[in-house]
Amino acid sequence: MLTWLLLGCQAPVAESSINCSISRCSHSDFLCGEFREPCKAVGAASFGVQLWQRAVVFFAPNKTYKRIEYSHFDEAACEAGNAWIEIVHEGVWQQHGGSAAVFSASLASRTVIDSSIRLIEERPCLTPINNLPPATCFDAVSTLEVACPCNGWNWTAAAVNSTNISMYCASTQECPIITEAYLTQTQYFTYNSSEVQACFYGANTNQVLGWLSPQDELCVDRLSYLSCIPSPLSAFALSGRGVSYLVYLLALWLWAARL
Repeated sequence: MLTWLLLGCQAPVAESSINCSISRCSHSDFLCGEFREPCKAVGAASFGVQLWQRAVVFFAPNKTYKRIEYSHFDEAACEAGNAWIEIVHEGVWQQHGGSAAVFSASLASRTVIDSSIRLIEERPCLTPINNLPPATCFDAVSTLEVACPCNGWNWTAAAVNSTNISMYCASTQECPIITEAYLTQTQYFTYNSSEVQACFYGANTNQVLGWLSPQDELCVDRLSYLSCIPSPLSAFALSGRGVSYLVYLLALWLWAARL
């Protein structure tokens, strides 16, 4: 609040009464920085297993972004930070004015240019209950070899180094769960942002759904702040939502493989 007063601006709460499709809102000025999404259940439970995901998103002043998603097989593993796979998407973001569908919100888009996968656990298991041995484990390496062949990539070694999908296996046949759902895809989203937090609606490749009928609002506190006004110092800034289609499919493959 003090920063807003020092800048000679109105307090953020004032924007709650602004129609951003008519009057300019300052959301895009405060989008840059780092946001951490809390653990959340994704998709419907399948075969008795509910998937959980957490993510970290960076928006940079040079209009680049980076989104890191961590997938877990249960809530306990998510809260403990015990992910079995890490998926990173990098690309560019753009501001598209104010929302006519959501009061006091703005419109933006992000386009995925690069994606990478890092296998953290080769044989992930459900979190043990009451110190009992894990009852269910999965062969993640074999699952990735089928779901994302990637020209014969050694997924075991990828537990240390991430695999750049757009570089090593960009063809649709080599990693369809990435190339078809993410690479070169533009996702449209509705949001509002202040120096304290941001609220994002689920991004969608369908512009109508992302901008005119946004769903699943999630408000998150920011972990770091960067001015979105470009400057020489921001050129090297950290270069970003909805249910992760990729981790959901991979988890289903994992479960099916053990049946």
